[in-house]
Amino acid sequence: TRARGAAIAAGLGLIVLFVIYKYQQSTDFPKRNLKVYSIGLALILFSLLSAGIYRSVDIDWKLRDNNDSSLSAQAVSGSFAEKLITTYGKYGSGRIYIWVRSLEMASSTFFLGRGADTFPLYFPNTDEYKKHYYVKPEEFIDKPHNQYIQNWLNIGGLATLSLLAMLFLHSASSLKALCHAKQCDDTFILGAGLFAGWLSYLIAALFY
Repeated sequence: TRARGAAIAAGLGLIVLFVIYKYQQSTDFPKRNLKVYSIGLALILFSLLSAGIYRSVDIDWKLRDNNDSSLSAQAVSGSFAEKLITTYGKYGSGRIYIWVRSLEMASSTFFLGRGADTFPLYFPNTDEYKKHYYVKPEEFIDKPHNQYIQNWLNIGGLATLSLLAMLFLHSASSLKALCHAKQCDDTFILGAGLFAGWLSYLIAALFY
């Protein structure tokens, strides 16, 4: 499929398993090899994201109409969000446009969200920029394609930050337990698989 987010998430999950495995094999792993694997991970991520971005962008600048040109001219002197939309709006199958417009609403939901499944009621589907800088202008956008932004808007910023803190603490304790567990133990094998799948899901939530 063309699900680039899922490919990135699965790849990162496998890399995490590999790092845990190498950590247990060598007590000098953090000093000798961590930088090498970190650089390799960064290169893999960059390659995947670059391929996804260029594959998803299908813009013929010569075919843009006069309205599009006028919006581009307005964006030059407009807000930072409008500049992002006019430059990168169609990237990631239109996700950049959705994220920018969604984040503009985030300041009003820091303490209290608008409620579950209310995103379509507030998202500016009639936005003029959507007609020219979103991949499918006729499409009705009903979700922000990012689980964390959606949580921020639905249940509020404080609740989302609390959730992220709990996820971080759980991932840190799980990673520590796996790094010090017996490698051939059944509990380690099951725990490593569950942790990699759980982490991959959290990464995929950035795009869906």
